[in-house]
Amino acid sequence: MNPRTLLPSKLAKSALLLVGLTVVGCEEPGGLQLAVIGNLAVVPVFQSSAAGIVDVGFLRISLTRLDSVTVALDTTIGIAEGQDSLDVTLSVPLNTPPTEDFYLELRLMDAAGDTVFRGGPAVVTASTSGTELSPTTVEIVYVGVGADAAQVRVISTDVVVQFADSALLEAVALDSAGDAIEGTPIRWSSTDTGRAVFPQDDVGTLVAGNVAGPASVVAELLTGQADTSAVLVIRRVTDLVSDAIDSLEAALFSAISNPLDLSNLDLFSFQPARDLFQQAFAGDPDNQTAGFGLAVTTILALEDDPMLRAAAEDWDRWLETHNDVGEITGGSGDFPPTLDEQQNLLRNIVQPALVEALAAVSSVDSLEFTFTITPEMQGELPGAADPRELDLTEVIGFRAALEAAIAGIDIALAYQTVPSPYGVSGFDAALSPGSSFGTLAADGTTLLADAQARLLSAVALAQQALDFLEGETDDQSDDVIKYDPGAPSGYVDFDDFLGPTDVQDIRDVLADVDGALQGPHTVSEDFGRGVVSLVIDASQFFLNPIVDLKALAPAYETMNGEFHWSALAFDEWTFPDPTFGGILPGIPTSDFLKATIDLEGLYQDGRFDIDEWVALTRSPSDGDVFAITELGNLRELSADLASDEDRPDILSEPFVSFPVALTSVELSELVGLGYDGLVWTRPDDIGSAWTQRFTLPFGCCWTGITESPFGGSLFAITEGGDLHEIASDYSASFDRPDVFYSVEAFAANAQTSELLALSYDGLVFARPGDATTQWTQRFTLPFVDYYNRWVGLTQGPVDGDVFAITRGGDLYELASDFSSSSDRPDVPASNVVTLTSNAVTGELLALTGDGRVFSRQDDASSPWTLQFTLPRAIIP
Repeated sequence: MNPRTLLPSKLAKSALLLVGLTVVGCEEPGGLQLAVIGNLAVVPVFQSSAAGIVDVGFLRISLTRLDSVTVALDTTIGIAEGQDSLDVTLSVPLNTPPTEDFYLELRLMDAAGDTVFRGGPAVVTASTSGTELSPTTVEIVYVGVGADAAQVRVISTDVVVQFADSALLEAVALDSAGDAIEGTPIRWSSTDTGRAVFPQDDVGTLVAGNVAGPASVVAELLTGQADTSAVLVIRRVTDLVSDAIDSLEAALFSAISNPLDLSNLDLFSFQPARDLFQQAFAGDPDNQTAGFGLAVTTILALEDDPMLRAAAEDWDRWLETHNDVGEITGGSGDFPPTLDEQQNLLRNIVQPALVEALAAVSSVDSLEFTFTITPEMQGELPGAADPRELDLTEVIGFRAALEAAIAGIDIALAYQTVPSPYGVSGFDAALSPGSSFGTLAADGTTLLADAQARLLSAVALAQQALDFLEGETDDQSDDVIKYDPGAPSGYVDFDDFLGPTDVQDIRDVLADVDGALQGPHTVSEDFGRGVVSLVIDASQFFLNPIVDLKALAPAYETMNGEFHWSALAFDEWTFPDPTFGGILPGIPTSDFLKATIDLEGLYQDGRFDIDEWVALTRSPSDGDVFAITELGNLRELSADLASDEDRPDILSEPFVSFPVALTSVELSELVGLGYDGLVWTRPDDIGSAWTQRFTLPFGCCWTGITESPFGGSLFAITEGGDLHEIASDYSASFDRPDVFYSVEAFAANAQTSELLALSYDGLVFARPGDATTQWTQRFTLPFVDYYNRWVGLTQGPVDGDVFAITRGGDLYELASDFSSSSDRPDVPASNVVTLTSNAVTGELLALTGDGRVFSRQDDASSPWTLQFTLPRAIIP
């Protein structure tokens, strides 16, 4: 008989070989013989990514007698390529007719003769009776390369395939130790053949269909282990980018053309544009427009984040029911997100988005790259605005900004905040000395190191952007950032052209930042009084982090939701570490640090949480002295400076029109001047209130007022030197010649009938008190640094000489003809705010911001004596 043995295709999935074995016997010359007849389903061996195609080339059949020693039959049958069946006729002699049992073994071998599948031994019975026996099933197991694999893993992840494109996927078989077993056969299949198919399932080449979306692919071993992974099938990248730009344009138009308000956020969304750009970029990472668009929309789409929006809405509701953010420390109720919650938003939402955006935009490096900002993207209707062109200059600048922003968040996360809600108790607990607020976080050192690296990268990228800008040769008129080698310096407006001087100014700043980030670096700046230099080593902040930021501050306390310095004046500050952890290595003392941080004179009044004393004048009728604070609190000191009494205050809203100068009109009134030009007067008595008498033209800022050297009228001057004369009846004011310099102090000299003005750096100007004569520079006092600048000027109480004083108390006497000056004893205190004289007592008087009144005789050598200390009041 010629039975047919079935050989399924080599792509069969089953790992079992089913052998239906029917034995028929007959008697022939030479003895009994057994014909082994059956249907043999042969399991294939197929191609893996590493080993090439391994086909089943041979079927070996063995029959062994039950003594397990004697081989009754051992034959090998070739299997041709593509063959799906075998005609097999086998015979074997029987030792114990009419039946005998045998062990049957089957081997499927490759072309090299190596066994790849094995079946048996299984017991089969042969009979010569012609009786058809039950079929025997033999289990076939894979024994080839990788038969001992513990698992299979798909190593091609995040695969994106465009319509009709192909992608080669890879998988690897692993042993129990996790090592790869090369050459192990792997079969590939797809669970969604509409999106992806494997034309040959022994090869990992996937072909995408025309249905967008995810498809699961399965890699399976012959021993049954499998791993599933996902691929994303997308539309053609060019189509995705086009649709993404249209979506971005529509969202930007809606966002810009509608008022910026939380209630309008639902009118637009950048998420659809981002999704399209993201698919396009995943499908083609070399598509520069997709990379740039993904970066921009990743940031813009933060407005869609529900947690960020909820936090913004919480703040919006708070501000609707509270006048200002300051109420958050002393108020109560349903507070907005805590600082700790806001840190978490930065850590978990904002910073990852910035990092993702940076990775996407970093792919844009083509010198030919451009992106058109259409009129609609500018919030205009088509044709209502000119398109703008964005090129590699803006892209590199964008990268620099992202690096700097990520670094900023690193810094914000490097130090701990507190989860406590706001309000009085929360504020006091957070800022109290010894709290965890402002201390280095567990990962703070790592975050700060990353911040330094990113800031250095930002500087390098900014320099690179400038290089590209200066090298541009295309038409600049429609560029977002425009450059013209012939443009004048002083870039101001969006449509201005940057010139070489502007670019160099930016490079100088970048060089300072780069130097300071890497080590000690000298930064120089001209503040209008000469160049000031400062050594900065910002690398110390990042590489040797400060453990507790609070510990660097001068002594302070928190009480009932308010913050107060322990020192009531700037002069009294003491810094535990004036170098701030080595960041300012050239600052040896607290005083040096205070002089350095007050470069612009922001703290010239020396006041911190106190109502600063700002002006001093002699009484218009007797030897008493009047002093006034910034908030208008008036005190009268006795002629012997032994006591003082409260007098009616100037009732001015704090910090709206606070007094800056005080003078007196002989035998008549006290006169006060506000920084914005309000003029008040009151009689020299005990109880009369102040009356607002005049308003000078608004200027920034009125700084001095004095009686005319001719008597009657008043003169007032601004810091910028603008001079006005006020009629004696306060009915009008008249513009007079200006001092073309900044003015710190102002006085009149009755001896010479002149007005005198003093600049911070010691220039003395004079003019008669008439209508037209110009100011003349008459003298230059010794130069002092700005922190210790000249602040006071008065006529001496004895003769026509003039005295000038610095903030640090350095006193000089000028000859009446301004031919010379002589050093005089210094006030033993800093923060001197004004100087005056008292002809009744023949003394000079100096006032400090914290209310100390010093006096000395108008001679050459008498020292200053602290005569009185005015009360100090905490500003509520």
